[in-house]
Amino acid sequence: MKTKIMALALMVLVLSLPMGFAQTEAVEDTGVAPDSALYGLDKALDKVSLALTFNKEKKAVKGLKIAQERLLEVQKMIEENKLEHAEKAQEEHRKALEKTEKAIEELESNGDTEKSKEAVEKVTKLQKEVMSHAEKVEAVKTRILERQRERMTPEQIAKLEAVFGKIISKAKETETKVETKKENTVTKYKTLSKKTDAEVKKEVEELEEKAGLEKKAKAEKTDAEKLDEAKEKGKSEN
Repeated sequence: MKTKIMALALMVLVLSLPMGFAQTEAVEDTGVAPDSALYGLDKALDKVSLALTFNKEKKAVKGLKIAQERLLEVQKMIEENKLEHAEKAQEEHRKALEKTEKAIEELESNGDTEKSKEAVEKVTKLQKEVMSHAEKVEAVKTRILERQRERMTPEQIAKLEAVFGKIISKAKETETKVETKKENTVTKYKTLSKKTDAEVKKEVEELEEKAGLEKKAKAEKTDAEKLDEAKEKGKSEN
């Protein structure tokens, strides 16, 4: 029993060390890559870290960080033309986001009005993190395709597209689930606070602005306006 406890303590200690320790410095630190014999240990350490994180909000954030690491592993393996290992990293990315989804779903939103509003704020912050990850996925895909399109065969490009198709699909699924959780949490807050729709909407918008979501919404609106302007310009020229 003592041996097991010591082994667990050692794993936690190793986990607390910088992931880039004793590794060659890279542009972006991917940790232990899927083609390494230590990849299984790396995954085991991540599992221990998540298991020892009992706060649901922190667990969700940690899950996203692990997903980010897996995304960088996909990028690295593709750049080294190791597509089978890229697929392995893609599968681990999926698992990390599933852990994130589970932690977000288990966030407590019941209780009194104050706790319910705190839950809305927590989910809103996590929504921002999830959206940022989805944006990162799209950026990595675009960058990789630009780099590899001239270096890979059509079959390899098709495989690359398939890998990123799964990653993007999962990222969007996580976005949808956190949005659903947020809607449910807001509904519970409205019920407990007995506030009007307008009052709750204003509070939620303030929380979104605080989390950085409002800026994205404004950017999307601006893009839509630009598209409308382009259409109108096209009509006038015709």
